Amino acid sequence: MVEVWTDGGCNPNPGFGGWAAVVVRPGEAHVELVGTEPDTTNNRMELLAVIRGLQSLPVGIDVCVCLDSTYVANAFLKGWLAKWIAWNFERTGGMPVPNTDLWRELHSEVTRRRVRWRVIPGHSGEELNERCDELASAAIAEGRGDV
Repeated sequence: MVEVWTDGGCNPNPGFGGWAAVVVRPGEAHVELVGTEPDTTNNRMELLAVIRGLQSLPVGIDVCVCLDSTYVANAFLKGWLAKWIAWNFERTGGMPVPNTDLWRELHSEVTRRRVRWRVIPGHSGEELNERCDELASAAIAEGRGDV
């Protein structure tokens, strides 16, 4: 099974953001994907990391997404996304669900593959989770001109 490890962040939040995904295919070298956004939030970067990781893979395969973002994972594991779709991305009182554009894009990518979700505790020493954090943090620093 292919694994997609992801992380995203912002400094400050909201502010300049970075995301990273490490794609692990059995028997192949890992592929590292990285990107930035100048005016964004942590949650948007977490979502974008998963989207870009999935987009790098063919349709129809089995994928395990490994991430430390309960915001992203719980949308699938607790059924939040299904409710948001049923309610046309509106919350009680008619307020829009934040990041609807990215939730729609992620839903589209997930429905094209068989996706499992694995929540990793952040900063717990898990090698590829730490690598994603390093890549996203370096992208933020470089994009902000801190390096």
